[in-house]
Amino acid sequence: MATRVASWFSVFGGKRKVDADKKDSRTVRTRDSTGTVVANVDLLDGLYYGEIPELQLASALALVPVNTPVTLIGIPMPTADDDLTKDRLKLLITEYADDFPTIERTKLIHGTAWRWARFDSKKNTAVWESIPDDSIEAIEFDVISGEMVAIYTHDIFMVSVGSNKTERRERYRKITRERITVKWVGGTNKALGETSSVNPFGHLPRPFGHDCKDGAYRGHSVYGRNLRLYKSYHEVLLQEVRILAEFNPKLIHNVSDVKEWMKNNGYTSIDQIDSDVFNARFFLNKQGEENTEMLYLASDATGSHDKVLERITKLLITGSNVPELFWGGLATGNAASTDTQKDQAVQYIQSLQTEDRTQYEGLFNDTLEILSFVEMRKYSKCKMSWDRIDMLSEEVKARVFQTVAAGISSIVTSAGGTIDDILYFWKKFYPELPEETLETFVPGIKETAKHKAFSNTDAISQGEYE
Repeated sequence: MATRVASWFSVFGGKRKVDADKKDSRTVRTRDSTGTVVANVDLLDGLYYGEIPELQLASALALVPVNTPVTLIGIPMPTADDDLTKDRLKLLITEYADDFPTIERTKLIHGTAWRWARFDSKKNTAVWESIPDDSIEAIEFDVISGEMVAIYTHDIFMVSVGSNKTERRERYRKITRERITVKWVGGTNKALGETSSVNPFGHLPRPFGHDCKDGAYRGHSVYGRNLRLYKSYHEVLLQEVRILAEFNPKLIHNVSDVKEWMKNNGYTSIDQIDSDVFNARFFLNKQGEENTEMLYLASDATGSHDKVLERITKLLITGSNVPELFWGGLATGNAASTDTQKDQAVQYIQSLQTEDRTQYEGLFNDTLEILSFVEMRKYSKCKMSWDRIDMLSEEVKARVFQTVAAGISSIVTSAGGTIDDILYFWKKFYPELPEETLETFVPGIKETAKHKAFSNTDAISQGEYE
């Protein structure tokens, strides 16, 4: 790989000169259509959840690129032309209301979240199966159309078979539109073996990919560009903390009789004193003291660490592609005006919704097809939307608004926005939201304003929304 990278920036020899950002078209690039490059789930989850010791001090900075967008994106609100399908979609939205944030969170952390709408014969209904990205070990494509034709999964389970007894079971699956083949390996359950059955509705698992390359189904984690920066942040902060934690202020006595001082303080050799110097809080002298002073850690001992951490934080914000407004107080020296940042924030959330639109529409339509068979009703095709408030039950509506309000509130709490910004986001995300519904949030916003230093130009602070 090093040789390959170096060749990109080397001086091209031969008769034909090519710019460094181009290559000779006669050098054909191999396209990987195996679908075998999966997310490093252990690393990405470890960073987000703080489970990897080598990255733990940077985990706090890993929350913003995921949590803020997840709270602001809301939930999909598909709709249809006929009332029968609309009513059934409302029930589906209510049923999977808790799953939508999980899909978005997984998509941003792993790069791809998979959901499979399939028929569950035991429950006699449609279910959405979550498949971890690293469980899908290969994808078979139609080289002409580029469509997925088969998905190969490999799952390893450690299951309990008694008190303090576990066993390992492996499941291999091949899923095509025609058949589903399952093979179990290991374990003592004889009922598990190899089966092959018809895929009754011909549905394949659907990938919700983030920041996908052109034509790719799998996406990229929001951490992808910044993984080395997170590691560097952890290492620098760890060194700074160690310096501050290990060095204690010293009380220094200049004495006239060193041997007597050692005797009075329980030391028999200079080596013993040297081993205690860095961590000891003070030395006590009982005889012959001539001068006493305190030794503190130099004020600039960690100054360079702070500068490096600030620089890394700026690079993390830039590399995350997440709007500065979401980072609040961490984003110092903003490069754009507040109005521009608000627009960028809305555009970013809308871009995430656009990424999900096709897959959610397909997932809901796959589900409706199964339910039409199970419930013996004719449900029509649905179309995706993100702002059709009328498609939400009152329970789900309250939950969505509460979540979005929390996301917007986090921006205000971190001093990244004003009250006017709150109203701006509400109207942008939910343009069809009735004024009377919006007004129900004003008392809470005004209460928040009592504890925040909002701009004097805010509409609510000026009584415009009284």
